[in-house]
Amino acid sequence: NLRLQNANEDSDVDPVFASATAATLSNFINNEQKENEKNNENKNDEQQEEKEEGEDDTQEKVLLVATSANDIYWDKVCPFHLFNSFENFEIYENLVNIFGNREGFRLVLKFRPLDMLIEETRQLIKTKGARNIDIFIDRLEDLFVACDALLVTQSNVGIEALFYQIPILQYLPPGKESTMPLIPENASIKVENI
Repeated sequence: NLRLQNANEDSDVDPVFASATAATLSNFINNEQKENEKNNENKNDEQQEEKEEGEDDTQEKVLLVATSANDIYWDKVCPFHLFNSFENFEIYENLVNIFGNREGFRLVLKFRPLDMLIEETRQLIKTKGARNIDIFIDRLEDLFVACDALLVTQSNVGIEALFYQIPILQYLPPGKESTMPLIPENASIKVENI
């Protein structure tokens, strides 16, 4: 239900533009869905071929974590209802403790290139001896294809993941507010404790 489809009722929006935009978005979404269905069929065929060849059916489950932005200015302007860098690092530390050496799971942390917590998180992983954790800075589309689920806090990556039909978990503890519409739109599962 695109708001643009109802734009004829708004006097501020040109109805021809709104109709064309809605049609374009609808076509884009339909094309994405068709492409995803085709990719899923190909993936299912490949998985069936692997099973027939006698390969082991047990694969690692990959949880992709899209990290929140952390830079030297963020903590100075961070509203109380969002996560500051200290809270974000605590989340990463809890995830490292949970998934660091858990058999059958791989945790992938996707950072932004200038994030100030990358090196601290790498050091934490090394200190804990976590074998099942990887850090990536780029290649988001490849990570979407490889992951089984996505965990976000305030990252727009959650919205991008909708096009890949990935199960989305959104960490939102009591006292914090979501700036993304994933939970209210039932597009993600709310996680209150890590």
